[in-house]
Amino acid sequence: VTRELYEQTVELKAEVTKGTQTVTRYYDVTILAREMTREEVVDFDLESLEIEEDVYGNFDLPQYGENGSTFEWESANEDFIVITGNTAVVTRTLVDTMVELRVTATYNGYSKYQFFMLFVKAREMTDLEKVRADLNEISLPSEVTSDFDLPLVGSNGSSIVWSVTSGTGITISSSTASVTRELYEQTVELKAEVT
Repeated sequence: VTRELYEQTVELKAEVTKGTQTVTRYYDVTILAREMTREEVVDFDLESLEIEEDVYGNFDLPQYGENGSTFEWESANEDFIVITGNTAVVTRTLVDTMVELRVTATYNGYSKYQFFMLFVKAREMTDLEKVRADLNEISLPSEVTSDFDLPLVGSNGSSIVWSVTSGTGITISSSTASVTRELYEQTVELKAEVT
């Protein structure tokens, strides 16, 4: 008898013959599944683990395998994923970040580990972050001799309203800064209000 990890039913055929007479009878025999080795338990439990690769928030981690292994989880970068009990606490930033998780499966003193590569997906910018990013993207010439364009919308969707706070050499009309040159150098202060 060869026992496998699963139960099997085998049909046996018996033929009894005496002289010219034959009688046939069939017997169903169930071969019970064998016990898994501790190595097989751990291997099967690790193989059955499924973790979503793209992470958008906290998620639960299994603590036990289907066959009885216990799982212990570790994060390679706790700035983005911290393991607390069976919960992965996720911190999202403005860029996608790859984080490696390691799980150690243990059963009857035998341990084996496996790695998962996860992608902590970038979060949306807050309105304040969008305004600051758009403000930081504004670049104006420090010296001018002619009219120049002013941005009215930032790359993150912020509205930009321009005004002159001191000086008389520039007037603003919509997105154009009109320059009036004099015989002397002037300093004009422009104000960008980003909302």
